[in-house]
Amino acid sequence: DKAPMKFVPRNCFEQLLYSGVFEAVAIRKQGFPFRLPHDEFEKRYSINLDDSAHKSKLSSASTLKAKCEVILNAIKCDKANRRIGKTRVLYRAEEHKKLELRR
Repeated sequence: DKAPMKFVPRNCFEQLLYSGVFEAVAIRKQGFPFRLPHDEFEKRYSINLDDSAHKSKLSSASTLKAKCEVILNAIKCDKANRRIGKTRVLYRAEEHKKLELRR
């Protein structure tokens, strides 16, 4: 059923579904506009740790996800305003402001 200038709603729906657009919209609706992969988050914000106790926790963390958790806890980011997913850290504008001001 593919032809030039012919719109097929089912194909359009499947493309949006499988490309992750619907999931991205759902995340945006929840209010988490800032999203960084674990490795980028760790590189960008690990410099915010000035306490030696937090630095030792960071170095002993076994996964990037655990390191992101250490950083967020050290900065005292509100758990309601952040989520740590399988591959990304999601956070709201308030937490972004805290993180950037400490850089």
